[in-house]
Amino acid sequence: MDGKGMTAAIDNNDSSLAIQSSNPNEQKQGDDVREYEEINYGDFNEVNDGGLEGDNVHNLDANVGVNDDGIENENIEVGDEKGDDEKECEKNDDQEQFQRKKRKRVSKAHFDFTKVTAKDESIKLQCIHCKTLLSKSASPTTTHLWNHLNRCTQKKLQTKNQKTLQFQNAKSKFETPPLSDGKYDYTKQREAIAHWILMNKQPLSAVENFGFNFMMNVNLPQYEKVSRAMAKNDVITVYEIEKKKLQLLLRTINKISLTTDIWKSKVQKVSYMCVTGHFVDSNWQLQKRVLSFMPLPPPHTGVDIIDGVMKSTKDWGIEHKIFTILVDNASNNDVAVRISKQTFSRSHKLPLGGKLFHVRCTAHILNLVVQDGISAIKTIVDDVRNSVRFINQSESMLMKFSEIVHHLGNPVKKLVLHCVTRWNSTYEMLVVALKLKDAFPIFAQREPSYKCCPSLEDWTRIHDVLSILEVFYEATQVISGTNYPTSNVFLGVVWRVKHVLNENEFHHEEVIRNMIEKMKKFDKYWGDCNLLMSIGAILDPRYKMRLVDFAFNQIYNANDASANVKNVRDALHDLFYEYVEIDNMRNQRGSSYVTHTVLKM
Repeated sequence: MDGKGMTAAIDNNDSSLAIQSSNPNEQKQGDDVREYEEINYGDFNEVNDGGLEGDNVHNLDANVGVNDDGIENENIEVGDEKGDDEKECEKNDDQEQFQRKKRKRVSKAHFDFTKVTAKDESIKLQCIHCKTLLSKSASPTTTHLWNHLNRCTQKKLQTKNQKTLQFQNAKSKFETPPLSDGKYDYTKQREAIAHWILMNKQPLSAVENFGFNFMMNVNLPQYEKVSRAMAKNDVITVYEIEKKKLQLLLRTINKISLTTDIWKSKVQKVSYMCVTGHFVDSNWQLQKRVLSFMPLPPPHTGVDIIDGVMKSTKDWGIEHKIFTILVDNASNNDVAVRISKQTFSRSHKLPLGGKLFHVRCTAHILNLVVQDGISAIKTIVDDVRNSVRFINQSESMLMKFSEIVHHLGNPVKKLVLHCVTRWNSTYEMLVVALKLKDAFPIFAQREPSYKCCPSLEDWTRIHDVLSILEVFYEATQVISGTNYPTSNVFLGVVWRVKHVLNENEFHHEEVIRNMIEKMKKFDKYWGDCNLLMSIGAILDPRYKMRLVDFAFNQIYNANDASANVKNVRDALHDLFYEYVEIDNMRNQRGSSYVTHTVLKM
């Protein structure tokens, strides 16, 4: 084989030798089309027995190795053992190490072109969008390719119409468009920032913070900074858009229930009233929307409250769709509900003549009942609260108490301090303290200034009290849910609470008897609202009338139970016939509209 004009390339990975003709007259059509002659050179790798690296195997004529006897062997000629062709390949391989390697195609312009053979047997580059043929330059330049792509109309149309398929996240509450062009949209970005401010209660100045802009620029280099004034305008725009959506949604519903409460800001010293609407949409999904959040000046009378509620219902156009109003157990709320009942009954017929209109907040009633009951053991609760405060007042005290707990092998590591206005936090504080009751006396021995350690009798009373409060705590957790209907579970929860109070009315501990006596105001709530809770339980297919019969027979005597069950049945029948009448009126309106349309045609 003639070695003149030939270049050899050794591939160390697959142990093959490729010989390429460099004569232009011997090249085939195209730069990348070459003929290769495969030569096995597996024995080449065996010459590296002297400890040389694989990359240095090319210089084989002057290797120095050591044989098994320790004698150096210099100038070992491998030409005697290998053919002339292999020696020629080795020389060409040595020369190739100093030759310039062919540059790989790294330009993205090649992605839009394919190699084709023209009619004149030359290699051309064809645009995948418009099928235009361009010459293939011998040099690696791509200027003419980019110039064509910038002018290519088909590529521009395809890029404009191209969409990216996106899948909706099952846990996401926001609708994601199924197709997206993947381009940065400044308008959508500003709208998303406005939603982020509203949902996370962020100040408007957050969009000008360095950290926020740094995060956005890292995630999206095309991000354009949003000012505080722009964010304010965007927030108002989003509010108006969402308000219009809610107005359209409220037009499609038939009934809506309202809840209202008054809250006072400790910073501003201003009272606010919030009105929330609860309804079921056309997809049978429970919805909750804040309808208004308005300042309410003192003295917070019933007239002031109902004026705010009426204004909110008229603004949303739902004054003819009110079903029930839920308020706290306060005298001013009773006046507001009485006035609103008279007002709404003039504009539309209330279900069952308004018997279901007034709903008292069960969670608030339970809070009041438990607060009165806990007042019977106020001294014990104060000792536990003062103990928790004393231990948490300094790091040294807390570390000392933690060491005692650790030596006792108790897994509880943190004390809980209750909130005065939330009785369930008082329950949680007593539960944790009861688990650590053995640590308090030891801590008192090591800390002389600790004077409010509960006694053993106090811990026994706390244990008895918690057995009763546990029922109230579980009831509060169930009826405080916001993502699921709760009217169907009221009867079972309230019955259990009433049953526990009746069982412990004659408890052997005087403290427990005093606490139960102060909880008797629960009977007022039970007598006023059992009708609504009973109907809600009946409409639950798991309970129906069986729960009503069972609960009433457990709570009332035989005569009162029968009378109350009869009242519930009569109310349920009356409510059913009212809905039948409403449905007949709708059908008559629909039939009259169809008849009028047919006659007109």
